[in-house]
Amino acid sequence: MINRTEAGLSKALQQLESLQDEATALSKPHANDSEIAALARLQSQIQLATEMVKAMRRRTKSMGSHYRAD
Repeated sequence: MINRTEAGLSKALQQLESLQDEATALSKPHANDSEIAALARLQSQIQLATEMVKAMRRRTKSMGSHYRAD
């Protein structure tokens, strides 16, 4: 099981926001189709991870494999 804490989840959310900013900066005006698809996939994965971390922060009680150490 992974021990989760509010501090750790907050840090993860900040890192994901930073990654999203970096991914946005990768956008090129004259990118080819494969570059556009790769960037869209990356941004979708970052968005999914962000929403998962937000859900983990809302759940303050431990349940199953979701264990809150705080």
